[in-house]
Amino acid sequence: MRLPTERLPPWHRLAALAPLAAVCFYAPLAYGGTTPWTQGVVDWLLVHGFVLWLVVLAYERRRPRTPLPPLAALALLAVLGLLHATNPKSVF
Repeated sequence: MRLPTERLPPWHRLAALAPLAAVCFYAPLAYGGTTPWTQGVVDWLLVHGFVLWLVVLAYERRRPRTPLPPLAALALLAVLGLLHATNPKSVF
C-alpha cells in the first residue's frame, strides 16, 4: 500500500511552486495588487518563485521543456513589446 506522500513531487519542486501558490492566495485579498505596497509584495513573490524555479532547473541540470505554440506566442509578445519600446509616442 502506498502512502499519499509518495505521489508528491520532490521537495525542491514544491518549494519552487510555493511562492506562486502564495500569490494566487494573496492577490485577491490584496485587492488585486492595486496599491503600490501590494504591487511590491506580489512582484516580490513572483520574482522569488521565478528565481526558485531557476534554482530547481540548475539543481536538476535540465532545461525547461516548452511546446512550440507557447514559445511562438512568447516571441510575438516580445516583438510587440520591442516595437512599443522603440516608438514611445503618446497623444493627449
